[in-house]
Amino acid sequence: MERKLVTILFADALGSTSLGDRLDPERLRAVLDAYFATMAAAVQAWDGTVEKFIGDAVMAVFGVPAVREDDTERALNAAMEMMERLGELNRELHERHGVTLRMRKAPLPFLAAQLGKSAGAVVAASQEIASDPAVVYAADQPIRVWSVGCASGEEAYTLAILLAEALGMGTIVIPPHPGALSALGLAAAAERADLLASFHRAADDLEPRDVAGAFGPLLAEGARQVPGGALLKYADCRFAGQGYEVTVAVEGDDPMRIRAAFLLAHRARYGHEGAGLAVEIVNLRVVALREGPLPRFAGESRAGRRPVGRRALIVRGERVTAPVWSLDEVAVGVSVQGPAILAGRDATALVEPGWCGTVHASGAVVLTRA
Repeated sequence: MERKLVTILFADALGSTSLGDRLDPERLRAVLDAYFATMAAAVQAWDGTVEKFIGDAVMAVFGVPAVREDDTERALNAAMEMMERLGELNRELHERHGVTLRMRKAPLPFLAAQLGKSAGAVVAASQEIASDPAVVYAADQPIRVWSVGCASGEEAYTLAILLAEALGMGTIVIPPHPGALSALGLAAAAERADLLASFHRAADDLEPRDVAGAFGPLLAEGARQVPGGALLKYADCRFAGQGYEVTVAVEGDDPMRIRAAFLLAHRARYGHEGAGLAVEIVNLRVVALREGPLPRFAGESRAGRRPVGRRALIVRGERVTAPVWSLDEVAVGVSVQGPAILAGRDATALVEPGWCGTVHASGAVVLTRA
């Protein structure tokens, strides 16, 4: 095995799941195959290797099997070419299938043009494991990624300005406690339970009591799983003989109101109301939801208005001495001119020359070109 420093690039299509409601399986497969081929071509144009396809996402590696000094720059160029090629592909997809694709948005400072990139060390094995199904192939050589040190959380903010400048971006947001932001988001997310029951009844054959009786066990279970939570009702509906459903919100228990909501949603999405076809209610759903308190980041204790020290560092090949600010203590409204270091308990950020950071009321630092 050998240890390598590589760059990993990933692109995730947004809305591909909903395409299944609009396209038959063969056309959906054709759309995704064209998308994967286009993204792979952009990666290979910059000597990257497509490591795997994950659902509707593409994961590529730069630096395996051959490491180059400019692997990160190649990944950035590949990312921009992906977006350019996606625009060309969308014109073709619209003409052939009436659909388009776009990249999933990613939070700053990852490639905020809907792409993510991270650099880190990996350990790769490339000999006796060739028969292992978990092994992927890079330039006809079997490679397994055993571990990845990604530039997310803490490390990402030392690279943010380089990425922003490569993409022509003028603003970067460093959130409060960036090293723990993902975990904080999970902890602050609403408590939720999704419940479903198969129904398969024609709306015209139902009475309100039939709908109420079918929803009853789902509502009871939702209340048990999420005490005190809101209970939201939905129904998956379709025309008789149709191969897909449309989910609509349910208010009350009147099946005719469910039918009317389905016809309205179907017309909005597909342009017609079925020309008199019977409406079937296929599944009933209940979502039990209880919102948690929003996290509080900044408070009156953030009173830092002066650097806490100075440090020598090398920025783009030049040795400079920069002030060090406490990322967790700097006061709201304070501006930090680059070069400067923002050192926190869970992350460190670099404000490069030509950039300025201003502390927002939330505790986030907004970096802009000076």
